[in-house]
Amino acid sequence: MGGKHDLPGDFQLEWKAGDSTGERDTPRRVDWEFRSAAGAFPNSYVLGGDYPIITPNAAFYNPANYPFRRVRFRTDLEREEIFSGQVDLRRPVSFGNVNGFLKAGGKQVRSQKIQDRTNVNYNLAAGAANAFTLADGGMAGPEPADYMRGRYRLGPTLNLAAAQAYYRANPGRFAFDAATTLNNSLSADFDAEEEVTSAYGMASLNLTPQLNFLGGLRIERTEAYYAGNELLSRAGVFTGFNRVVIPRSYNKALPGLHLNWRPNKQVALRAAWTNTYGRTNYTDLAPRNVLDDIDLGGGIFEGSLSSGNPQLKPFESRNLDVAAEYYLPSAGIISVGLFRKDIENPVYRRAFTLNNTVYNGRTYQRLGISRPENAGDARVSGIEFNYQQFFTKLPGALGGLGVSFNYTRTDSSVTVFGRTDTLPFFKQSDEIGNIALLYEKYGLEARVALSFNSAYLESVGTTRASDEYTDRRRPIDVKLSYRINRQLRVFVDCLNVGKEPLRTFTGEPGRNSGYEIYSWNANVGVNWRL
Repeated sequence: MGGKHDLPGDFQLEWKAGDSTGERDTPRRVDWEFRSAAGAFPNSYVLGGDYPIITPNAAFYNPANYPFRRVRFRTDLEREEIFSGQVDLRRPVSFGNVNGFLKAGGKQVRSQKIQDRTNVNYNLAAGAANAFTLADGGMAGPEPADYMRGRYRLGPTLNLAAAQAYYRANPGRFAFDAATTLNNSLSADFDAEEEVTSAYGMASLNLTPQLNFLGGLRIERTEAYYAGNELLSRAGVFTGFNRVVIPRSYNKALPGLHLNWRPNKQVALRAAWTNTYGRTNYTDLAPRNVLDDIDLGGGIFEGSLSSGNPQLKPFESRNLDVAAEYYLPSAGIISVGLFRKDIENPVYRRAFTLNNTVYNGRTYQRLGISRPENAGDARVSGIEFNYQQFFTKLPGALGGLGVSFNYTRTDSSVTVFGRTDTLPFFKQSDEIGNIALLYEKYGLEARVALSFNSAYLESVGTTRASDEYTDRRRPIDVKLSYRINRQLRVFVDCLNVGKEPLRTFTGEPGRNSGYEIYSWNANVGVNWRL
């Protein structure tokens, strides 16, 4: 709901209020696990190129070599409620030849989010007579054809319907695992509540007919709590949990100044100094630890631990932007901009591996740990170019042709805990751009665009050689639409028509760590409006 009201004294009051609820319910997820003994399938490797070629021996493809380990039945419920309300008061002002307006207001946003997971886990019942493998009961499914474009054979898959039927027909072969059921049901649960109250004041003044000044200050107060479960164990055996509730509160003052100069209708010069900040995701702030491990036998385990960090500070940025724009006929534009951002407390995901370590009373041969952390100071600066033009003076149908080009070159740096070297800023490519061919005429709109970005840092390891990067990409997208009449339009959007893969590497481009093949996908539809 919202409204606008004209008040005495040339004041104008505007208010808004909103309330929303979002929910994602996963009523049933089933995880069956069949696992061979360690070292059961020797492989041969051919390294080099974009991806390794791995060739297992023949036993790898026999489902009888995969004994049952466990099955887990899971449900997940996520729910978020948000209430917001704001009020703004505006009044025109003039000081001699200077005119403009003053504006002030306040806003409050209250949000609450919960995640509730319920697991029911079963292991193999005791006794050799209860043992079974993936080959029993028709549980082995067929291999997918042309897997990874024929580069690999996947091996046997799981026939879920047959596995569920086997479970119902042989209940005595499954033993309820009370400890991991409770552990898995509690480890991912969290609830969080945030209340942000803000107030601002601003002034917009036309110093001359061509020069506008805009300045203001916003102050925000955040009060929050984040709650999760701390799991307890003794000698590697889960014994219970404690509910952990961590309150947080902080204040932020965010000034900003903007100058806009329009010496004529074709030229605009802009400069801005702003202060911003951002919060991290609820899941990163929740005090929870999610552990997934494998028993290697003899009291030795291998696992991965993903944890939240309720002590994360919000990241702050001081920004300076300068831009020049020149407007061309037929909705064309040429622009260039310079920017610099000085960032405090940026959030990154720290990933590292501990070998031969003890966690919660268990000995791990390898334990991979991932958690969000605050980095040190960071900087991002760069230059950006933009050009767009339709060639409307071309004869006939050619008058609908146009081009669009934008390119951004950045230089960035950040320091992180435990590292003496300087890294590029997280998920920030040095080069980003788009080149597009456009067409708009006779109700037809078309766009063929090539996007490109250089490699960027995905997660931080203990050394430069263990940092994980996402490699450069060059996807091509095609979008077409045709307006049949004023109310009806049909469209088709085709993404990644060149089937650009997604590559990751560790440390340097020659050390590939991932190669994901994607086909194209399309959206086809009809738009109708009153």
